[in-house]
Amino acid sequence: MSSYIILQTNLSFVVVPTFKKSICKVQIPTFFRIVSSLHRTHFYYIVLSRTNSK
Repeated sequence: MSSYIILQTNLSFVVVPTFKKSICKVQIPTFFRIVSSLHRTHFYYIVLSRTNSK
């Protein structure tokens, strides 16, 4: 029983860093995509507001 628990904790220790890495690999591109799309909409908003104000 105790060896089973040890094996489980070892497995979780092995899985957690790779899990975090995969989360980072997924989150970073998504973050950049969101930011770039925000920049795009913000830019369009500025352009539209300037053309409307004239």
